[in-house]
Amino acid sequence: MKYHHGDMALPCFVIAISGASGAGKTTLVKALAHALHDAATLFFDDYKPQVVPSTRYPENLIQWARDGGDPDLWETPQLVLDLEALRRREAITIHWSGERLEPATFIVVEEPFGYARESIKHLIDFVIALDIPLDIALARRLLGLTDPPYVMQQPDDRYNLLTEWLRTYLSGGYRELYLAINERIFKHNDLMLDGTRPVHELVEIAVQQIQQKMRSS
Repeated sequence: MKYHHGDMALPCFVIAISGASGAGKTTLVKALAHALHDAATLFFDDYKPQVVPSTRYPENLIQWARDGGDPDLWETPQLVLDLEALRRREAITIHWSGERLEPATFIVVEEPFGYARESIKHLIDFVIALDIPLDIALARRLLGLTDPPYVMQQPDDRYNLLTEWLRTYLSGGYRELYLAINERIFKHNDLMLDGTRPVHELVEIAVQQIQQKMRSS
């Protein structure tokens, strides 16, 4: 990685954490950013259509997977704009909280598809793909349904959500969705990690590989 001298700011290095739901992306984003010290974080789920009107997801995720799983049908223009600004060393305001996020040497972003989306791949320097057995991913996803905002729902609503999710998974729907995402990220990444290993081990490996990539750039 080339550094500039004088009054010019050091360039940012963008690390994308990719993987299917339940792979442990959010946990690794936070832990890796902490280990890198001077790091900003962006989370894919913070840009859901319910929060950011410009975001567009496929209407039917199961059909999306069966149609070939085109990552470009997941449109997150605000996430792209925010990442572009941070790369330019400009502060941004988090849309849903009003919090000001300062630029940093490293930007760690939760991006399920890694390099696969045309709109964002040119902004990424290093992709870490998390590989995890589907049964563990399923268990983690179900545990996630016990976290906010789901715990604020009525018990009957949570029960219906849980049973609907399980039925869809057993019918092959969500399984196909997971496999479609994995197929994309496993082909193109800089580092594949076993998502079942302890987080501190994943961070240690990731930091070593990132340093190596920066030295060779």
